Amino acid sequence: MTLKDLLKNKDYEFLNRVPNLAYLSVAGSRAYGTNTPDSDTDVRGFFMDSLDDMLGMTGGKEQYEDKTTDTVVYSFRKFVKLVADCNPNVVELLGTKPEHHVLTSKVFENMAANKHLFFFPREHFTPSLATRSPSFVASKTVFRSARARLRMLRSILLNL
Repeated sequence: MTLKDLLKNKDYEFLNRVPNLAYLSVAGSRAYGTNTPDSDTDVRGFFMDSLDDMLGMTGGKEQYEDKTTDTVVYSFRKFVKLVADCNPNVVELLGTKPEHHVLTSKVFENMAANKHLFFFPREHFTPSLATRSPSFVASKTVFRSARARLRMLRSILLNL
């Protein structure tokens, strides 16, 4: 099966019902090149939330998941949050090879081009400093994560 045929395959037809798909990619062993002839095809991606959902006015759906095919499609909000939190299962999607892409969009291309906005050099904390208490470090991490998400959203929305 070619990647373009993936959406026509009956096992993956539910993907055609996910609204506003913006990115789909093959993940897992096929993306790593460690697949065997018996390997399944894992698919990951994201869909665009409605404007009300993006602004936090409504809850919206966070993800569509099919356990049979090991497919997960996140909302854009959740995808950005997971990338900002350096979730390895999601971060790797920003580095997938173009030949593994099933569907891309300008939003995904902008994210991939600006992925550096999410990654920071590791800071070294000195335990002897009173300001380096666990609560201080945790609040700083939350702030940095939120700041990264806002920078990424601003960059993507300005480039559409």
